[in-house]
Amino acid sequence: MPAAPEPEKSGRVRLTDAQIAKAGIRTDDAGEGRLARHPHVPGTIVPSADNTARIAVKTTGTVVELRKRPGDRVAKGEVVALIESREIAETKGRVPRRAPLGCPAEDPLRARQGTLGPAHLVRAAVLRSLASYRDLQVKENAARRKLSFLGLGPAEIDALPTKPEAQFERQEIRSPIAGRVVERRVDLGAAVGRDNLETELYSVVDSRFTSHEASW
Repeated sequence: MPAAPEPEKSGRVRLTDAQIAKAGIRTDDAGEGRLARHPHVPGTIVPSADNTARIAVKTTGTVVELRKRPGDRVAKGEVVALIESREIAETKGRVPRRAPLGCPAEDPLRARQGTLGPAHLVRAAVLRSLASYRDLQVKENAARRKLSFLGLGPAEIDALPTKPEAQFERQEIRSPIAGRVVERRVDLGAAVGRDNLETELYSVVDSRFTSHEASW
């Protein structure tokens, strides 16, 4: 007497050999292995405040050149923009267009006393020369301090006597750190500086010290 067919259990699906072959199902003996999981989660890149620099201007002016875009790399001290500023031009113009002055000596005038006139007149000429020299020194030092405050380096200030006055309105804006530009806040031709105008041109981040936060 033939055996009765096994009753179908609930939830079980039976496939014939032809169905298995058509579906491309393959079986193999289970063995040791490693399961890898790759979760995909939203995250936020948080720049370190200690390694972020905002490249700003300290004088009113107009942006005439922007050399970097977001994503570009910059080196420390690299020129990233140029502005034109009347304040910069006027301050640069106060630096003498000649080699640094030396203190006028009294001895050469005394040696020429016979041709210059009486001693009291020679002495008066020396005092006037000294006063003029000291006044010029005070003005030059004040101009140098202001240019330094406005962002010019010592080498740039020392080179002013060799530069044409037509270039005095231009100021180079440099990056204080090496990194990557993450934001550009102005467009070409924008007015920048004080009096409620934009002062920041770029934001730069040194990505070597950037932390990452993930949201689960």
